[in-house]
Amino acid sequence: MSTLAFAPYARPFTRPFSYGKYTLSSRTGFILRLSLEGNVFFSEAAPLPGHSTDALADVEKALSTHSCGTLMAASPDLQIPPSLRFALESLTAQSMPGTAAVRSNALVPKITSGELRNSLSAAVKSGYTHCKIKVSPDSWSGQVDVLEEFPQLIFRLDANLSLAPQDLDKIVSDLSRRALLKQLDYLEEPFPGIWDQASFRGIPLALAADESAPSPLRAMDLLETANPPSVFIIKPSVAGGLFSLSESVECLKRAEKRVVFTSALETEPGRRSLLAFLSQMPHEPCGLSVGGLFEKNYLPDAPVWISTPGISAEEQRFLGSLPWRDCQ
Repeated sequence: MSTLAFAPYARPFTRPFSYGKYTLSSRTGFILRLSLEGNVFFSEAAPLPGHSTDALADVEKALSTHSCGTLMAASPDLQIPPSLRFALESLTAQSMPGTAAVRSNALVPKITSGELRNSLSAAVKSGYTHCKIKVSPDSWSGQVDVLEEFPQLIFRLDANLSLAPQDLDKIVSDLSRRALLKQLDYLEEPFPGIWDQASFRGIPLALAADESAPSPLRAMDLLETANPPSVFIIKPSVAGGLFSLSESVECLKRAEKRVVFTSALETEPGRRSLLAFLSQMPHEPCGLSVGGLFEKNYLPDAPVWISTPGISAEEQRFLGSLPWRDCQ
């Protein structure tokens, strides 16, 4: 006998988090709780503004409309929001054993050059090998000076579509002139329309698709463009699943494209779900170290997780305080 319940949550960030045209001061969503044969599992459905095609109202409607049995079966034909499908498949992922260690990059938000230096120093001290850094035309000149101070790190730059073509030319030139290209893993989403511009196909750094490939179908479409991405960033809660994404992921790999999984700024149940899933397969360093963004964080960030951490007593108290509703 299994029971499924859900509850809304709102979790404030320590400071507003900016990406592209969006700034979030908190994260909102729904936590799912599955009770099954004496075990309890938690997952998360939390659409991310600017990335997700669904909204909180869509998730609540689906949870209130469908029966527990229908939701847990999660048939591919069932029309449910992508973030909810991720949450449902997450419950299955957590019940399966995993043996692979999960590696993560550090996340450096859009900050000043001085703060960037401190953040990268802290990342090195914590044992990270990869750092994801938000970049923009007005911040790049100061940032590249700092990057030169950390030859031991691999950098993943994320422009969130904020650059112009000439800005990308400058970044490539600056990295080349400072012998930093070997430390650049990839650059995410430089500017809108870049995948249709063949003139950028030969630049000496890998370009990654994130916002422009929110779904498996869109990722497949980008393979046919004049300048297809070298790397695809997959946010499972945005793309709509975990196990149901496997066919698309394998198709991208057969096309010799790299795949990097990342969170969509989920709280602990969502990140723990991704840890459980990624521990079942080989993977590149992923984007899971976002707990430090929250005022309260019950799942400490780490460069490597050997096993999926359990739920602390403090997190249990938080989960117990939520206004739970049973699915019918």
